[in-house]
Amino acid sequence: MSEKPCPVCNSKNEATAAFCAFCGTSLEASLTSSITTTKRMDLDANYFSRVIEEEFVQSLEVPVKGISLFILDYIKPIATMEQQEFILGRNRLNVNSNKFVDLTPYGGYEFGVSHRHALIRKESSEYVIIDLDSTNGTLLNRKRIIPNRAYPLPTGTQIRIGKLYLYAVYQKIESPK
Repeated sequence: MSEKPCPVCNSKNEATAAFCAFCGTSLEASLTSSITTTKRMDLDANYFSRVIEEEFVQSLEVPVKGISLFILDYIKPIATMEQQEFILGRNRLNVNSNKFVDLTPYGGYEFGVSHRHALIRKESSEYVIIDLDSTNGTLLNRKRIIPNRAYPLPTGTQIRIGKLYLYAVYQKIESPK
């Protein structure tokens, strides 16, 4: 039995087929003679999403005091904290605390945020983040951090709490030398 290869996906089709059964490309010689396909190998698969993310972070308004937390595509911060330390999580008791950022309104439950997920603490002119042994973990710039260990949190860092993406922005005050 004779088969017709698809010029796009290279799948084998019946000899009488006018279109590829796998990708829908025309198998007629006059239409396929000019078809070319090119796969760009020089671009990283995540290149465009990183460019968009970098532009987003650069557009964020840096607070005069404290640290602001943003969610991608939110123009305004979801929280600006001036406390020495505070917790990110889900507030199950609806207790109004100035040392807690409740991520429930931003899909905290759906994205797997623990009740006490991570702690952010100011140390000198910078901040650190500590995963509080959360169920779904914390990532900084796409790298998982070990629970109960402090990690530097540079301004502009992407924080993934469960599957919720946040961005931390603050003014770094240089120490006089």
